[in-house]
Amino acid sequence: MAHVGSSRFGGGMAWAPARLTPAWRVQTLVPHSFAGAVLRGGPTRRLAEAVTIDRMRKEIRRRRSTMEKLKGWRYALTLSVFAVCAVAWAVRRLRGRLGKSGALAASAAGAFGFVVAARRWELKTISTEELLKAFFPGPAAELFARLPQAIETLKGRLGADELYIAEKVDAFQIVRRLIELSCGQRKPYSEARALLDQQSSVSMEVEPEKLALGLQLLPFAEATYEVDDVVKEVCRERHQEVLILEGVSKPGSPAHFLCFNHEKKLAILSIRGTKTPADALTDLAGDIEERNLEDGKKLSAHSGFLTAADSVLARVKPVIRDLLAPLGYSLLVTGHSLGASTASLVTRLLRAEMASWGSEGISSVSCVAFAPCPCMDAKNASDCAKASEGGDAPMVLSFVCNDDAVPRISMQNLGRLSLLGKGASVEEVLQLALANRRRSSDQHVPGAVVVLHQTEEADSKKEGSLSKWTAWRGNAPDFPEMGYLELAPKGISHHMAPVYREALAVVAAARGVAVDVAPKADEVFEDWLGRYAACADEKA
Repeated sequence: MAHVGSSRFGGGMAWAPARLTPAWRVQTLVPHSFAGAVLRGGPTRRLAEAVTIDRMRKEIRRRRSTMEKLKGWRYALTLSVFAVCAVAWAVRRLRGRLGKSGALAASAAGAFGFVVAARRWELKTISTEELLKAFFPGPAAELFARLPQAIETLKGRLGADELYIAEKVDAFQIVRRLIELSCGQRKPYSEARALLDQQSSVSMEVEPEKLALGLQLLPFAEATYEVDDVVKEVCRERHQEVLILEGVSKPGSPAHFLCFNHEKKLAILSIRGTKTPADALTDLAGDIEERNLEDGKKLSAHSGFLTAADSVLARVKPVIRDLLAPLGYSLLVTGHSLGASTASLVTRLLRAEMASWGSEGISSVSCVAFAPCPCMDAKNASDCAKASEGGDAPMVLSFVCNDDAVPRISMQNLGRLSLLGKGASVEEVLQLALANRRRSSDQHVPGAVVVLHQTEEADSKKEGSLSKWTAWRGNAPDFPEMGYLELAPKGISHHMAPVYREALAVVAAARGVAVDVAPKADEVFEDWLGRYAACADEKA
């Protein structure tokens, strides 16, 4: 392994803390060490390494076409014939004749050469896409396959602490290193989570009211992904009447609906996450836009999400201002993923505008965001953690589920992912994240953040088995694990709403919160909705 000294880094060390000594190493990864440095050590780790290689080979072999397999066999057969001829020639030269023992030796060399060559061909010709698909489910592989190219494209905009190894490392080597890091015995983000007890600004004392509020609003966030009839059914069962329903999204304009309960004087605005190519275009508009708000403050936000917030407000603001506000309504805004980021910005923009509405402003505006992307600057993200007017709840309450990759995808975290892929250790990247150097435009998860940790996975052999979960609260910068990004195997599956539903229900029930429907692992929304309706009928 070649040591990479500080001289190989392009000028980025001037600001680094004195205690931080760059000790990144560039490793030449040979086939037998594919499972990586994290698996080196005793026999158990070597076994885990072998299992990892076998799994990779089996998956990639299964996915390859017959023609691709024939190319590998032709390569292996050529080397096998060469090995047979070489051994036979050597035996004849030494003994003057081949004989039975010489023929057996030549045959054994040929068989051995065929196996070794076939395996070497598999490892030699694996592409980045094949490697990712062997270890991650479809959506995760598609997302992670784009990351190396995104890192190089965004180089120079990835954060205040970006440091790059001088030698260019190709995308395949970056992906291999990142998979080594996350797919062995080590659990993703384990080093960061070990530091939580040392963080005075985070706590496991999550108020039951916050969990209950999350359980109350998650069905509204999930309903946006369904057809209009299901949206109306969800609202009707919760004694809400639909006022506005926009079920079709356009680039920069996500689907959403506004409903209200006249008795409780409560309105709920729910915004859909990414479902269509139009939504994906909104996600990809990642430039940072600066704006002067009506309350005199400045906001730096993700351009696509800010455009989406403007579009939603253009549709619902007249109704909120002219109809609901004079009647004394309060407003809850919610969403999942893209919808969560947009909901956070809608809440921030509304709060800035409400001062100009006079005495007839809406009584309170707050947001519950599930899996939001980093979407606003640190100052505004911190301001969103403060209590909203007319209540004790924060302006924005964000929920992040375990290894969910989406709340960690920001410019600065892509820069740190690049460092991990190019040889930096997790500890060194953590030091950079904890150094707390931020550009004004760096994007963060908004508001008060509740991180749901999976402490034990469900037993797949037991029907009805659930994972064990716990929760921590704080602000996004208070969590070391939010300061960088890994290619966690469950980085996308933990982003899905059913996992949030299960985690929230398990944690809430453990804290004495009444849960309407007992949670089930990986339950689709329509099945959960049917069980909810059955329980409601029984109570009636």
